[in-house]
Amino acid sequence: MPTKRQPHPPAPDIDYRRLFETMTEGVMVIDPKGHILEANPAAARILHIPLDQLVGHESAEHPWDFFREDGTRMTLDDMPVRRAARGLRTEGIRTIGYRAPDGTVVWADATAVPLTRDGRIRAVLLMFLDVTANRAASRSLERSDWLQTQILDALNLMIHVVNKDLRILLANRALREYVRELGVDANLTGRRIFEAFPFLPDRVRDEYNRVFETGKPLLTEEATFPAGSRIFTETLKIPVREDETVTHVITVLRDVSELKRLQREIIEISSREQQRIGQALHDSLGQRLAATSLLASALAERLGRESSPSALDAARIADLIREAVAHARSAAKVLSPVNLEEEGLSFALTGLAADMEGLFNIRSECIIQGDGRVHDRQTATHLYYIAQEAVTNAARHGRPTRITVRLNVRGDEGVLTILDDGDGIASESPGNGGIGLRIMRLRADTIGAALSIGPAPSRGTLVTCRFPNRAPAPLT
Repeated sequence: MPTKRQPHPPAPDIDYRRLFETMTEGVMVIDPKGHILEANPAAARILHIPLDQLVGHESAEHPWDFFREDGTRMTLDDMPVRRAARGLRTEGIRTIGYRAPDGTVVWADATAVPLTRDGRIRAVLLMFLDVTANRAASRSLERSDWLQTQILDALNLMIHVVNKDLRILLANRALREYVRELGVDANLTGRRIFEAFPFLPDRVRDEYNRVFETGKPLLTEEATFPAGSRIFTETLKIPVREDETVTHVITVLRDVSELKRLQREIIEISSREQQRIGQALHDSLGQRLAATSLLASALAERLGRESSPSALDAARIADLIREAVAHARSAAKVLSPVNLEEEGLSFALTGLAADMEGLFNIRSECIIQGDGRVHDRQTATHLYYIAQEAVTNAARHGRPTRITVRLNVRGDEGVLTILDDGDGIASESPGNGGIGLRIMRLRADTIGAALSIGPAPSRGTLVTCRFPNRAPAPLT
């Protein structure tokens, strides 16, 4: 038995006239000859023409002044109504400018739909939305963006902005020109940090994550190797908040390679002066003391043969001079490690520990792990003087009973540590090793190393220097 079809529910009683008259969009119905059949109040408001001057009138009666977004004039034949009537198809949304009779400029998004019956066009439904305020706001935002871009481009500082995905949203002219000079693609906007700068160390990702998580600015220095050359940059990462959440980070970069070069020259001058003093101790003062020691010993022997009461005093003087000779030679070896270039850093550090034990009477040892080979002579030299300064600071100010120097080199990375069991790190004042600590940091920066100085796990001070073990690269 066939199922009885249920009747359709009655259509809702909709007041289409009221809907037409209360719409915020302008709506007009125009026949193919240009006669305005219908228009709602919104159309009159947008066009700045009274409603009774629209409905029932010919569209040609009005001195329409239409123009495109580029400012060029539009004829009535260019309008969506005429185009829809000719093509019998819907004209998609177009933004059109209109100058009203009172001089007001209105911008509207317009679309036209042909109304057909039996294959013939009966009228065109024209709908348009006033976008003047939105367009003004958009233009104002564009001008604001343009002004910000001009300001950023006028700065000598290199600036870029990234989001949480570390995608570069903005890069100013100074940064683009800088990376272009480095031989790097200057099309930065839209690319992720590590796509644009593949030579950045992995710790840069951690630095950005820290700024996004903590909301605190972060100042760092990096030594990087774009296109085979070493550069030094100082980077300030500044968080940008929206509703208390960090959404972007402004990055300000400064190339400090020239500053590092000058610092390196100062350090090299200091190193040369140390070597000169060490050689002077060995060649001049050491030799004179040795000669004096021989004379004092000969005098003691002669006075002894003569049974002089001064013989013991002369012998004591000879012993003191011999001790001074030994100290001078140890100090000369510390200041001017001739075995550094001949035998390598491992041998020089072992000698440093032995000499320090002789100078300060503190148990000192050197432990070498891995292959112990540092490829770059400059890196080895700076590491030696970092160890020397750390050991000397510990011996002079920490009152330790034991100092351990440890060098661990594996592949392209290495770690140098100096551990003592003394009183702990002292304040960085000029009279208490402050200048020495600053020079240690400069030496570490020069070779692209990360230096940390702090309390040891149990007691005393731990100095850690993590360094890249690369073949030397030219500075730019």
